[in-house]
Amino acid sequence: MTLRIGIIALGKISERTHLPLYKEVRGVQVVAACDPDEERALLMQDQFKIPRIYKSYQEMFAHEELDAVSVNSPHRFHAEQAVAAAKHGLHVLVEKPMALSVKDIRAMIAASRKAGKVLMVEQFMRFHPAVYKAREVIQSGKLGKVLTIRGHFGHAGPEYWSPEGKWFLQKKEAQGGTMLDIGVHEIDLMRYISGKQVAQVAAFLGTLKKKIDVEDNAVAILRFDDGTLGTLESSWTNDPGNCRTEFYCEKGNLEMNLSGKDPLVIYRPNKTPQPVSLAKKHPEKSPMAYFVKCIREGLVPHCDGVEGGKSCAVVLMAAISDKEKRIVKVPEIG
Repeated sequence: MTLRIGIIALGKISERTHLPLYKEVRGVQVVAACDPDEERALLMQDQFKIPRIYKSYQEMFAHEELDAVSVNSPHRFHAEQAVAAAKHGLHVLVEKPMALSVKDIRAMIAASRKAGKVLMVEQFMRFHPAVYKAREVIQSGKLGKVLTIRGHFGHAGPEYWSPEGKWFLQKKEAQGGTMLDIGVHEIDLMRYISGKQVAQVAAFLGTLKKKIDVEDNAVAILRFDDGTLGTLESSWTNDPGNCRTEFYCEKGNLEMNLSGKDPLVIYRPNKTPQPVSLAKKHPEKSPMAYFVKCIREGLVPHCDGVEGGKSCAVVLMAAISDKEKRIVKVPEIG
């Protein structure tokens, strides 16, 4: 039976990931999409052969028989649209950051649970082969206990990745800047690979280069629930960009550099650095393929609403820490 997918919003994330990657999944069809920008919608319809397009998700829900949706709209619409989709009986794959408040995160989780439908947060970087292997190495315990974690993710800014996505740079539209956009990726990697939860965060956010009203750089200090310490850096002023996550452990260190020649290297005292061999692809292939698998097999995604909400809550609390100049406790999600 064909799984019928609807796409909410047709920006660059839909063009570059969701639409092409759904095409690679057998037994799946994107049957409809919606976007208020009619010119953009017609362009995407032609490029990806989408049968029908609409101006709003309400119109699409009223006229289409869907099984699931991808919510790819600007951050501030995620909660409203994901909750509406769940109430309409649909499985939901929502782009990061999941929502703009803990209240909305909890509402999205509650709606999907009540509907008995899958809610998955699209943390794309979990599906890199190096991330899969890094988690395996750390969880195996071969390097001993993780003591500290250092993460950095930076690039030149969303205007270079998505020239039409001006809303990313506007406080009214996006609420936050680099921390919500890519800092959430890095904190998710730190959490997912280590298996640890962030208990407290202290952060500094600044607009250092760009003429915008959200932060283009952010630094956070993290205390995990078991006492492990971490630092997180997120930047929209790095060109070329880079993504590095380092785990300093009792018996050695693991360095993951997703921008480097050797994406994963183990360092041990007085020994030659050891590059770790990686599979060409993640076992689950892509977030879209995995989302479909979870729907068909009744699985709980490893980045469900609770997991995605925990990473999102950290960056939301980082913004509060900067604004109120204090250490902030990260609330429980689930």
